[in-house]
Amino acid sequence: MSAQIYQCKFCNNNRSFQEFRDYFRHITLYHAGERNFRLTCDISSSCGITYKTFASYKMHVHRRHYSLLNSSSNQQQVNDVQDSDPLSAHTNSSTVIDPTTTNDSNADVIYVDDDNDTDDFGEPWVDLPINNTPQDKPIDLLKIQQQYTRFLLELREYHILPQSIIQSITTHILSLLDNIMELLEDQAKKSDQSSARTKSISINDMTSIVKTIKQSITISTRNEYQFLESCKNFFNYSPPIENILSLNEKKKEYSYYISIKESLRKILEKEDIMELLVENIRNQYGLTNADADLMFSCRDGIGGRKIRKNSFMIQLYVDGIGVTNPIGPKKDKHKLTIVYFMLEDIPDVFRSMLQCINLAAICHTRYLSCEEKLKQFYDPIVKDLNDLQHNGLSINTFNS
Repeated sequence: MSAQIYQCKFCNNNRSFQEFRDYFRHITLYHAGERNFRLTCDISSSCGITYKTFASYKMHVHRRHYSLLNSSSNQQQVNDVQDSDPLSAHTNSSTVIDPTTTNDSNADVIYVDDDNDTDDFGEPWVDLPINNTPQDKPIDLLKIQQQYTRFLLELREYHILPQSIIQSITTHILSLLDNIMELLEDQAKKSDQSSARTKSISINDMTSIVKTIKQSITISTRNEYQFLESCKNFFNYSPPIENILSLNEKKKEYSYYISIKESLRKILEKEDIMELLVENIRNQYGLTNADADLMFSCRDGIGGRKIRKNSFMIQLYVDGIGVTNPIGPKKDKHKLTIVYFMLEDIPDVFRSMLQCINLAAICHTRYLSCEEKLKQFYDPIVKDLNDLQHNGLSINTFNS
């Protein structure tokens, strides 16, 4: 039973590695930006696929061989798998799978090239200098700075993010590192109870903590579902609700509704928002009582004066917009009907802010051609408004 050797095919001298984690680290640091990236995964007999982008290769490794990145003890398990299959030495390891020829029946092929890091011309987003030195240099602060600068460069040039967003990302990363340091210090104090002045932590404990942190970060961004679930848990995110407009067997038609009641609850639970609304209503009442010719809102009209003074008013808007996707063969314009609302009692200086304009429902305009579908589209909005009118809304805020 012989140990597997991993050779770097990008280096001129075909540098070899005893452990896969060292090999993967070398590929990540020195060859991720290769202009003509082509790498075949031959860890086990079930692989043998050539990846044309580093992103697709990295995704395959993290999904199929993640255990090899954590400890060297797992190396023996892979060797056992390869030695147990006498056909593994004759497996064709030069298979190239393009996204257009992907076979869904092959579990390994599903993940090939589904994250394309090229632009419309098929070239990498940026050509960075590749260091093909025979021996990897040790990781130092300069290497970390270089890798982070490359990350920021990708955000700016490929994802077209402004500098203000990049600075915000950097601020949050620094805050994350501070929290990690505090966590390590707390663990060091718990590990060494003999001396209150000593702060020490073993390498194994530190590795375990960092591993746990990496797993928690990975879970939040693994896929769209996990990301939305994290938003629900951490930020009280309420996803839009599907509203079926037609049960046609050929094609189902949906509209999407965001609960006005839940949106109002989150708005009113914000700090100082209740005080801001009440103060604005009082100021308007004081001005209109002093001058009967002044009108600031619907409250100052004949019908508005019949509304209870201890209630808030909601103003609904219906608008039609056109959207298009300039990328791709289909560039048709899609017409959408949207319903949004705003608190009528919010001060005028905040009315034009996007945070104060809240989406309630959205639908393709062509779906609302008949009266029945139109009624189904507005039905959840009417139910929400009736419930607010008769039952009100209970919120948790300051001492009220």
